[in-house]
Parts: sequence; structure tokens; C-alpha cells
Amino acid sequence: MVSPRAGWAQFWGRWLERRIPGARIKQLSHRDVFVFPTGRGGVFIALIALLLITGINYENAMILATGCLFAALFVLHIVQAYRNLAGLEIQFRGAEPVFAGEDLGLAFQLKSDGGDRYGLELGRLPSSFVRVDVLEGSATPVRILYRALQRGRCRPGRLLLTTAWPFGWVRAWSWLDLMVEAWVYPRREDYTLRGGRAQAESDGGDQVAQALPAAGSDDYIGLRPYRPGEPMSRIAWKKLAQSGNKWVREFADPDIAPDWVDFDAYGGIALEERLSLMCGHVCRLHEQRTPFGLLMPGVRLEPGISESHLHQCLLALARYGAAP
Repeated sequence: MVSPRAGWAQFWGRWLERRIPGARIKQLSHRDVFVFPTGRGGVFIALIALLLITGINYENAMILATGCLFAALFVLHIVQAYRNLAGLEIQFRGAEPVFAGEDLGLAFQLKSDGGDRYGLELGRLPSSFVRVDVLEGSATPVRILYRALQRGRCRPGRLLLTTAWPFGWVRAWSWLDLMVEAWVYPRREDYTLRGGRAQAESDGGDQVAQALPAAGSDDYIGLRPYRPGEPMSRIAWKKLAQSGNKWVREFADPDIAPDWVDFDAYGGIALEERLSLMCGHVCRLHEQRTPFGLLMPGVRLEPGISESHLHQCLLALARYGAAP
């Protein structure tokens, strides 16, 4: 039996899907904006009612005029709160992948072609709301944080765009589905591999030294920041002249045999822990500048050392067994 609360949530979700369907870019219209009095607005309505009743009872024109003035101000506030959202364009701009347990930075862009908009708030919970003003003709970036607790495809769901500007008597809001999604890598856990079995290392484990490629290597990879003690012959002088920062030309060392992160080497371990240990293995090899490849059921990534290769491996771990 479905509880009344769950039934109401299902009804509300279906109604929202019909009323405000999902879209990557959304320009708010009259169908998308709702207006409702706040607690402060309820007190103000009660004051207006009291003034009108008192003025009628005592036939006092001054009290009646004050009540009518307050009522007109309240109506103007409703119109202004609605106009503060109507016509506003909002777009989801993407999110960089993070490890499970970290905060996703969700990037949005708000644009107004019909006047300045003040006191806008965007978020999921009151604690995560971001307040922003949008000037006419400008594209204003907004970034909100969302804690990603599980590996795989993260879909935070609908976001609340709201405003109570200027007086806080009424709140205009819209519950938007901007088709927000991002990939979350497995939680990173350090590892040791002994006898074909992986085990988590303690937090006080030895720090791994950064391995430097050999100076005589010929396989050019790219540029990376300079580390003290490296030979001056490997500094990219043109890049130094352009940016003012020291960068080093990096080469792959042909004497370093590539390593393989093999799914089967972590047998006997629960899936999520296995993927977390593999994630730690991949990150550790990348930090050591050791070429590595990835072997998983249905996935084979040849050894590499670049940032894009690291991303491909972590993405393969994030996608493994995840719902489409």
C-alpha cells in the first residue's frame, strides 16, 4: 500500500513533468512561474484585512485609504516578483567529474533580455542556495555544489529558482528540470597488491616519490609544471616567455614497462570496494608517471600516461555496471 505522502509525491512529480518538462535551456514563461505569499506576507495580509474591517466599522476614511494603499502595494509586489522571473533564460553548462564523496560543481548560466533581475536564488536546499543578480543583456554564471555520494551517473533532479524581491511578502518560484547530470568516479582508496590480491593501505602509508622521465627519452608527451632540481635543458623557454611560468617538456621513458590495472586481480572483493581500489591504483600510477592500461570485462584501454588517458580509465570505472 502506498503511503499518502508517497502518493502525493508521485502525483506532484507527474504534474510537474507535464507542466514544466525537462530542457537543457529554459526560458521561463507564465506557465513556469508560481507566486505564493510568504510568512511575512501572511502577516501583511492580516494587517490589510484588519485595517479594512476597522475602517468600515468606524467609517474612517483615513484607515480605509491606508488599507487600500497597503493592498495596492501587495498586488504590485506580486506583479514585480513574477516579472523578476518571467522571461529569464537559464542553461546548464556542465560539471567536472569528481570522486564519490566530493562536491560536484554544477555550472549554470542566467541571461536576461528584459530588464535587470535582483535577489534570485538557485539551488536544491536552503543551505545550498546561491544568491545572484542578473543584469540586462549579460550572461551571469552561477555555480552550486551538490554532494555526490555514489559512483556512476549523477542526476540531482529538479532545481528551485526563486525570488522574494523586493519586500519579501510573496515568493515567486519555478521548479526546473535542466537535465543536470555528471559522472562520478569511484571513491579513491590506496592499495597494495600482494599475491594477486588487493588490500587497502592504512592512512599512514609511505608517500610515493614522483618518478621523473629519463632525459634521453624521445617519446614527447606534453608540458607539465617545473619541479626544482630538473635539468634546465628540458625547460620550454617559449612557454616561459609567453606565460612567465616555468614548464618542462615531458617524455615517456622507454625503460619503464607499462603496468596493467586488472579487474580480475582484485577477486574476492565486493564490487564497489574493488572499483575504489582500482581507482586508487590508477591514480597512483598516474602520479608516478608510469604508463598504465586498464583491463575490465568488455573494456581494454591500452597503456598511456596523459591526463586524457587517466580520465578515460576513471570514466570506465565510473560507468561499470551503472544504469544507463
